[in-house]
Amino acid sequence: VGVADELHQATLPGRVAGLDDLLADAVGIGLGLWVARGIWR
Repeated sequence: VGVADELHQATLPGRVAGLDDLLADAVGIGLGLWVARGIWR
């Protein structure tokens, strides 16, 4: 999902896709999964 978001951003004027954004997306996904797992236990 994060990779698709970065590829989309790369095609928009004024937006830049970067490795730091991809890392932030990955961390956000990981935290979201961790929280969801804790809720559904």
